Order: sequence, then C-alpha cells, then structure tokens
Amino acid sequence: MNAKKIILKGIVTIVPSVLIFVLLTSIDIWVSHGAGTVYTEMTKAVLNKTITITQLLTFGWAIIVLIFYVIIYLVSEMKRLDEINKGSANELYQHFSELSAYKKREVILEIMKGFAEKNEYVHAVQMYSYKCKMNDKYNIKVNLVNSYVEEDININGISQEYYNIPNELYKDFMEVIKEVNKFEITKTVGFITKYHAELVNKQDFDETDAIKYSLIQFAIELRFSMQSEPRNIVNILPPDTVKKLANMRRLGIMCGILKKSFNVFKHEEGNGKSGRIYVTRCITFENSHYIALLTISPNIINESDWRNKIQSLVEQFVEELQKHFVVSYNESREG
Repeated sequence: MNAKKIILKGIVTIVPSVLIFVLLTSIDIWVSHGAGTVYTEMTKAVLNKTITITQLLTFGWAIIVLIFYVIIYLVSEMKRLDEINKGSANELYQHFSELSAYKKREVILEIMKGFAEKNEYVHAVQMYSYKCKMNDKYNIKVNLVNSYVEEDININGISQEYYNIPNELYKDFMEVIKEVNKFEITKTVGFITKYHAELVNKQDFDETDAIKYSLIQFAIELRFSMQSEPRNIVNILPPDTVKKLANMRRLGIMCGILKKSFNVFKHEEGNGKSGRIYVTRCITFENSHYIALLTISPNIINESDWRNKIQSLVEQFVEELQKHFVVSYNESREG
C-alpha cells in the first residue's frame, strides 16, 4: 500500500474519533452543569483530568488507531526499502556476473594468443561452450567463447550452432564409442551397415542424413585411429553423394563433443583449407563444459610422430588454461 494512502486513511479514521471525543466531553459538561458554566467546567475537566469512561474509551480508541496506522506505515516502508535493496542487489550481481564473464573471455583470449604465437604449427585456437540435452532428439548447443587466429589465416568460425541428432542414431553411435579401445567390432560394423543402407540409394538429403554420413565416417576412423593421416578414409558412397552430404554441415565439433577425448580430423576441400588439420578436446572449468578447437598446419604430418605432437599441443594448451582456471578433462566416452 502507498505510504500517502496509509497516512490519509489514518487521518480519515482518527479525526472523527477525536471529534467524537471532544463532542461527548462537551455534551457531558453541558448536561451536567448547564450552558452558563460550560466554559468553566470544561476548563476544570481538562485541568482536573475528570473524564468519563466513554470519553476515556473514545480517546483510547483514537490512540490505538493512530498506533495501528503508524505500524502499518512503518511495515510498508520497510517492505518498500527491502524491495529496493533486492532490486539493487540483483542489478549489482548481474553487473558483476557480466563483468566476470567478460574478464574470463579476455583471459582466455590472452591464453590462446600466447599459445598460438609460441607454437609454429598452430594457426588458430577457438574455444566453445556447449550444452547437451536429451529431448525428442539429442540436442547439442554450441556457443563461441573466444578465438584467436594468426594473420593471413582464413577461418570460418561459428558464433552459435545447434546439432539435433535422432535419439536412435545417438544411442547407436554411443555403442560404437564404447568399442573404440576394445578388440570388438560387431557394433561398429552393424552401425556402418545400418546407416549406409539408409543413404546409399537416397537422392534428396537433409540435415539428419549429413549427420548420419559424418558419424559413419567417424566410426570408420575410430576403428583405424592409428592411420598415417587423419580421416583419409575411402568413401563408401558415390562421389556426388559424398560431396552433397559433406558440404551440407560442418560437423567436426559435433563429433568431438560426442567423443569427448582427443579427436583429430582433416579438411579435404581445395579452397585454401585443403589438408588443414583440426583437433578437439572437451574440458570442464567453472562448472561449464567447453570444447577447444585447434587449427594445425598440414606440415606437421611431415613429422614422424605427428599424432603425438598434436596430442602434446592439446595438453600444453590445457596446461596454460590450468594456470588461470581449475580445469578438468571431460570424462571420455571411450571404453
């Protein structure tokens, strides 16, 4: 209730009570002593404090009403001030949260810049946050946190992306992931055979088909992860089909999130990016999930132990992050 309304209501209630008190006192003196002595008797009544029970009750009622409305007014003011304080606290919390998020992005950018500048094979570093939810599909939401790209390097980064994987496809692929470090291939072969059959004779493709193709290729690569080059897999679909599906969506980040652990893939198109190597690693810090994406020069393959060198680069980047944040690797889905 508005404070002015409370005060006005109090006045409207108290004033009549006071008037009634005065009127009753006057009538009592008038009846008891006559008009000629009203002034004298009223003065005596006030000075001698000789008042009746009715007058006392009326005066007491007025005092009680006054105290009641004063209490209401004070409570109302306390609530109003409390709401103001809560609003100010929320605004202050939001301000510091935004400042903290901005500061975190700046720190991450400095780490990425320093890391890329001191490693000759690293062309770019990107950091994305991601969230996964199981709904009618397995939904992955990815947001760019920050990125650093060396000069004269063309990188088509994404600011936000959604991957919607049918639940059956997702669950089937998770069975493939479990076999990666085992001497078993039954579920992997079954996965490839099942989804290859859904694509081989199809003419019109959608986003789900692109995801199926990417996961088929990924399943094959996972079985031969120690090959001489990343993703150097003979396509099991017609070239025109492969081109359509490969160009429909960029799904390297999605595959990296599904695998969780160290993952390498390669760009095959001849548009200035051909041969470029990408490596992802999922990590967790400050109660949020992130995926780091490093862009590596194709020249690193000239090294005899190039795969170990790439994995070492990822570990070095995580170590740099650990100097500023409490970082942990996301649990691998392998095995």
